[in-house]
Amino acid sequence: MSLIRWGEIKKSEIPALELLRELGYEYKDGKELSPQGNSDERSSLREVILKKRLIKKIKQFNPWITDINIKHIIRKLTIFEYDNLIEINIQFWEYLTKKSQLGVEQDLGDGLGRRFQSVKLIDWKNMENNEFLATNQFKVNGPKKNYRPDIIIFINGLPLVVIECKSPLLTNPMEHAISQLHDYQEWNPKLFYYNQFTIAINRERARYGVIGNSFENYQIWKEPYPISFDKLEQIIARSGRDSPRPSRQDILLYGLLEKNNLLDLIRNFIIYEGEHGRIVKKIARYQQFRATNKTLKQALSEKNPNLRGGTIWHTQGSGKSLTMLYTAIKLRREKSLGNPLLVFVCDRIDLVKQLNGTFNRCNFSNPIEAKNAGHLRDLIKLGQGNTVFTTIQKFRPEDADDQGVSKSGKEYQEINDDSNIFVLVDEAHRSQYKVFATNMRLAMPNACFIAYTGTPLARNEKKQVISVGRGKTVNKFGKIIDIYDIRQSVEDGSTIEIFYENFLPEQRVEGESIDDIFDRVFSKKTAEEREQLKKKYVTLDAILAAPDRISKISLDIINHYERKIEPGGFKAQIVVSSRKLGVMYKKYLDELNAPESVVIISENPKHDDDLRELNTEFITVKLQQQEKINRFKDKDDPLKFLIVCDMLITGFDAPIEQVMYLDKALKEHNLLQAIARVNRTYEGKKYGLIVDYYGVSNHLKQALEIFDAPDIEGFMRSIESELFPLDQYHKTLLSYFPNIDPHTTDDEQYLLVLEDEKIRMDFFSDFKKFSTSMDIVLPDPRGSPYIYDLKKFGALIKIARNRFREEQLNLAGCGKKIQQIIDKHIFTSKMKVLIEPVPILSDRFQQALEELKEDTSKASEMEHAIKHETIVKFEEDPVFYQSLKEKLEIIIEDYTQNRIDLAEKIKQLQMIVHEIRDRPNIARQMGLNPSELALYNTLNENLEEIYQADERQFVQLTYEILESVDSQTSIIDWQYKPDLQRQIRRNTKNILLEKGIENRNKIYDKIAKNIEELLKVHFSSY
Repeated sequence: MSLIRWGEIKKSEIPALELLRELGYEYKDGKELSPQGNSDERSSLREVILKKRLIKKIKQFNPWITDINIKHIIRKLTIFEYDNLIEINIQFWEYLTKKSQLGVEQDLGDGLGRRFQSVKLIDWKNMENNEFLATNQFKVNGPKKNYRPDIIIFINGLPLVVIECKSPLLTNPMEHAISQLHDYQEWNPKLFYYNQFTIAINRERARYGVIGNSFENYQIWKEPYPISFDKLEQIIARSGRDSPRPSRQDILLYGLLEKNNLLDLIRNFIIYEGEHGRIVKKIARYQQFRATNKTLKQALSEKNPNLRGGTIWHTQGSGKSLTMLYTAIKLRREKSLGNPLLVFVCDRIDLVKQLNGTFNRCNFSNPIEAKNAGHLRDLIKLGQGNTVFTTIQKFRPEDADDQGVSKSGKEYQEINDDSNIFVLVDEAHRSQYKVFATNMRLAMPNACFIAYTGTPLARNEKKQVISVGRGKTVNKFGKIIDIYDIRQSVEDGSTIEIFYENFLPEQRVEGESIDDIFDRVFSKKTAEEREQLKKKYVTLDAILAAPDRISKISLDIINHYERKIEPGGFKAQIVVSSRKLGVMYKKYLDELNAPESVVIISENPKHDDDLRELNTEFITVKLQQQEKINRFKDKDDPLKFLIVCDMLITGFDAPIEQVMYLDKALKEHNLLQAIARVNRTYEGKKYGLIVDYYGVSNHLKQALEIFDAPDIEGFMRSIESELFPLDQYHKTLLSYFPNIDPHTTDDEQYLLVLEDEKIRMDFFSDFKKFSTSMDIVLPDPRGSPYIYDLKKFGALIKIARNRFREEQLNLAGCGKKIQQIIDKHIFTSKMKVLIEPVPILSDRFQQALEELKEDTSKASEMEHAIKHETIVKFEEDPVFYQSLKEKLEIIIEDYTQNRIDLAEKIKQLQMIVHEIRDRPNIARQMGLNPSELALYNTLNENLEEIYQADERQFVQLTYEILESVDSQTSIIDWQYKPDLQRQIRRNTKNILLEKGIENRNKIYDKIAKNIEELLKVHFSSY
């Protein structure tokens, strides 16, 4: 067993199984569940459901069901209506969680005749009635080979969770594990028909995801909610582990797989959302799971009805809308609440539509948007069972003014005094404590109010209280239920870090905003005189709209976007201070041949004609705006820029957006809201960027002073702050090669250092940090001194990948912009990295060896070429390639221990190369082809001691076995038909029996199985 494999089992797999046993899971070794182990759990390796266990539970939960109808249910669970994996996964999840989706027609003998009866697969109410089983190395037959996921979690015989363990000794264990999980899904999708989520662990790293997730979408789980870390430590101690300190693996496994949590997650925290014409599966993050359950606990346990609600502060981009959805799902399912009225309140129409859209895309039952104040009153009166979406401004009397105050002085009237009403308020910091909010509380005086905000609460907001009439005085937001701040979100990868740049200092006094420029120019005037001048002659709008200024900024935006943002495939938003300014920006961008842009602004009939005089398109019609927004969100659409004034700077969610070009004064909450547009995660997106042409970032500290410092820690940092880390990453890379001239063109010196796998993987990991830092800094000139080494080391990684035949040594994690710089360098410098690794069987292999100058390089090329060949071709002839693998290991060991010198090592490696190249000739000389030679080798190895025969007789035995199985292997897809496979094994054993070969230690079974596996590799197309 290799050291890596030992570390995987000892450090990850065994501790995981021990913890699961402590959580009450039954454990069985995968062999005990295999038909080859004489188990009755399943009849074939192709089966992934443990039918015996499932049928037992179906009978227990549905005692009325007949045997015939059980067969119907099993058929529904194994033969689905769809071909697409995600659609099958949805159908199965609905079978699990929705009563109306899985059932049979049956007469229960109650005089009502045959009718639809729901069939329950899981007892959601009584957790202990279910059977939780953990098994490791559960073998499943796939199209090309057998697969053995490290751990599978079964509930009532259904494989709902797949876990892949990796050794802590690996440099990139999560990449390895998640890549393997992707392979399982691609090559053996049947196992994932039933999968609720997958887990990748290696003790100190742990992530989870769902089918369809890329690596970036796999999440961490940071706390063992609902228990404390101390309690988890006690559970681990009971398992007998040396150190009870919870690892990240332990925390994630408890959080996701504690029995109550697991059932809760499956039933209430998985959704399927339509995005850009496809269905995306999503599962809650730990902060969403925690906040939702804490909200339910607060609402159900608080005896004082006025204190049932509270505030959830989860930073922008961390999934607040989905937290609201999960909370709604649980409120609906909670039987003690009796299907409550749910009212979702926002302060803007576009946010209502966005939130309502989320619920609709996730198929939440019957959400209704209030059309006006009267319609809202009608919906609230209907009460129980409704889900209402509204702006807060619709809580207004019929004679109200723009502020929601009744002109007649009448108090807003009560609409529904039921206590079974839950009001979920989005972005509670903005207008939820003004007159409209008072009206809202008067309308539903006994409702439970739950506030959600994505930005920190200002100091004064935390303290303020409001009066809602009838002598009741409550805290503005209510008790803080849950906090998930900016720092946590970035650390977890829920959002990405935001950087900012100050541009065009010649357009303003360095370090000062547009407002400050005016005051400085007219500094000799009194404050009163300056104000008069501003109003009369030089308005701020006039300064901002100066054609020369807009022209220069537009050109700067184009250059910045094309150099820094477009190479990654991302898009941009330009935020301006007026509708006219937005149209002017587009006009200049178009004249400068910029990528496609669109101006989206609100309609203003009084002034729209003035804007049309600029002869530039702008969009004010809602349907047209949405069409443009959809195009912007599509990564393949050429629309690259959204130009906006007030719209789409709060509540707008477009993960493809990486940069915001800011030419507008923003303060406090609006500043945080706007800037957070670029913090959404997206594949390949390492950071968000704010480019400031107004001066906002220079006054960021003052703008954020209203918040407590810990609340905004890590909100945004300057590009300049990345220069020191960049320099440190660069020095780390240079430290790998202290004795090599940094300007040498001899790649072999570097490759010899990277010969050691551990050093090689560490170097690549450090290069990713360096390249990510360069991606942030470039094209800033201060990154220029590092470009030479960026190109050199990036090219070195590609050369090393070819030399050492390692797929994981690639540039996938380095950002497209960086990859393009490196690829261009490789092309223009005509480096030999362009030559792909030459296979041993190629006629050019010997020529490639001779081109290497150093003997150490020749030995390295041969060694890694042999390693690659034995791994890739192993299944084609296990006996032959295992023999070569063992010879190679002896050569490496002898050289390492100085038992042979370099010349002898090269000589012995050449002999192995010759063996590999000569294999087809050996087969021909024996009268076999290379595929038949594999069968010959397995027969020879297993029968050499008990079958006294020469080469000719072994060849004849190979022919006879092939002839005996010809009728089975001629049938299409025989490798998927268990009855044909059994016949192949039987025929093989019969031939051995006819030869009079002794069946010692079940040798027949072993040979028959080996022959079957080789036939699958070589003869599946017969």
